Amino acid sequence: MLFHKNKSIIIESDILLKMEKNLQHLETVQCEEDSLKIESIAHEIGVMCDTMNAQSLKNITFKIEMAARKDDFEHIAQYILKLRHEIKNI
Repeated sequence: MLFHKNKSIIIESDILLKMEKNLQHLETVQCEEDSLKIESIAHEIGVMCDTMNAQSLKNITFKIEMAARKDDFEHIAQYILKLRHEIKNI
């Protein structure tokens, strides 16, 4: 049982590292105002959130995707800041 718990912690750490890398990429793409890339990266982060069962983070990534579809860069920026804050609190 302990082995599975430790393995789970390692997997979640790996996911968090990938999520952080994607979040940095998302912040870079945000400056380019490329809504298709923003939506795609937000979706990738959302899939990672599903893997970790982090529904509150998943909800934020979904909002980023929806804002990207509307080219709403003001809300995208707000949601990215919120996502960054929430990830720091994990």
